[in-house]
Amino acid sequence: EIGARSGAAHSWHNVADVSLCLGDLEMTHSYATEALRLTQETGLRRVEVTSLLLLGHVAFYRGQPEEALSYVAQAAVLNDQLQLSFATLLSAFLKGQALAALEQWEAAEQAYARSAAVEGDFAFLKLYCEAGIGLVHLAQGELAALRPLADKIVVHLEEQGPGYYREPLWLPWTAYQFLTALNDKRADTILAAARNLLTTLTQRISSEEERQLFLQKIPTHRALCQLIELPSTS
Repeated sequence: EIGARSGAAHSWHNVADVSLCLGDLEMTHSYATEALRLTQETGLRRVEVTSLLLLGHVAFYRGQPEEALSYVAQAAVLNDQLQLSFATLLSAFLKGQALAALEQWEAAEQAYARSAAVEGDFAFLKLYCEAGIGLVHLAQGELAALRPLADKIVVHLEEQGPGYYREPLWLPWTAYQFLTALNDKRADTILAAARNLLTTLTQRISSEEERQLFLQKIPTHRALCQLIELPSTS
């Protein structure tokens, strides 16, 4: 019975992850909550940590940064024992985003900076956290530090692509913001590439209702849609 419930916990977690990628926040919350319940019954601490972070992402996407921080804090208590590098980096990224949304700039930068000490081959998530620090500087009008970071992100996008599967457009969108602030003409190229990627991803979704969730419930996609017009999917 425990084995069956453990398998179910993994399944619910994986479906929640996919649902989050598609912007279906209601289903993500439902699946991740069920996964969390099962992990607490079966002692699957690794899945429990990442289920909490999935719920944190849902809260952040819904515009509830304080609730997101609560989930991050719960995950951190568990991960202090497990020391999962991926979870530490994901926590740093989500915590930085939530604190920045609350305009707690110094705390946000400190959260993002935690990623630098994490061991393991997660260079793309470390770059996301670096970019998060850049957004903190941008929000405060501190443009001097953006040039080398913008160059680094552009090289990464050219050589390796966006990276993180859950938010593949976040890095291009962030690079676009940096380049625009710097009056760098590469901003147009980055925006065009982001438009192409968003179009490709959207066209893979057959349901119009699901396409709208994908475009409107994920903050990066919503921001891009305010700047670009996507081709008709009909």
